[in-house]
Amino acid sequence: IDEAKVRADLQAIYDKGVRCLAICLVHSYTFPRHELVVADIARELGFEQISISSQLSPQIKAVPRATSASADAYLNPVLGAYLQGFFK
Repeated sequence: IDEAKVRADLQAIYDKGVRCLAICLVHSYTFPRHELVVADIARELGFEQISISSQLSPQIKAVPRATSASADAYLNPVLGAYLQGFFK
């Protein structure tokens, strides 16, 4: 993994205002280390929600893992805001 390239790409995404990230790499069902490296870099840059496919859905098929990670990244902030409002 080219960490400098990942950092530059994530910084460009962050600079556009994106704060939620879904990470899904093809072979992460058996080798999740690269997804974890990407997540660590994203945390350093300030991403607020980071969803890692290998942790959410450790299965072989990449599309279901990507779908799960994308839904998690999208819905967690929305549901969190809703619950905060509810409890206030």
